[in-house]
Amino acid sequence: MKLTADMVAIRFVEDRLGKLIEVKLRGQWVETIVAMTLRGTGWRPSRPGLWCDLERANVGLEVKSSAALKLRGPTLNPAFDIAPQSAILGGNSRVTLRAPKRHAALYVFAYDPVDDRDTVDQRDPAEWRFWALPTKKLPDTKTIGPEQVRMLAPEVGYEALAEKVEAALRRPTRGKVRAPVATARAQRAAPSASR
Repeated sequence: MKLTADMVAIRFVEDRLGKLIEVKLRGQWVETIVAMTLRGTGWRPSRPGLWCDLERANVGLEVKSSAALKLRGPTLNPAFDIAPQSAILGGNSRVTLRAPKRHAALYVFAYDPVDDRDTVDQRDPAEWRFWALPTKKLPDTKTIGPEQVRMLAPEVGYEALAEKVEAALRRPTRGKVRAPVATARAQRAAPSASR
């Protein structure tokens, strides 16, 4: 039998993903849902080395996910990580920034509210709730919970996400996709790391 990439992808999903998705894979799963939802609107997955998940015309979009259930049980305090980054990977080395910052102009938050192991299916895009929020509307905190996000932006299903992303972008935002300014020490160290 000749194997194709699609055949392997389907088998991988069948073998590795149950109705509850491990946290790291869950984030990638949700990024894929968002990317597919925004297909045809100019958004595309970011190139390696950028500091956001999707980009369009030099504007970055960050996708954050959380869920009421995880593999080990209920999530006690569901939250999204929105901490400004103080260091990034530049090539093969860690580069320290002059000041921590958020690099994307827009955040899409995704939350799966189902807390029943018998009915949950985190693979199903219809189970997720989404919010699109300009970065400048985020609080100056490291995390934000679903209830806080609900107060800042309207909640939608994936079918209406593209419309909400466009509406959020019409608001003044910051966060063009560009390399952050590193400290002088990190800039001097970077060339020697690539030798």
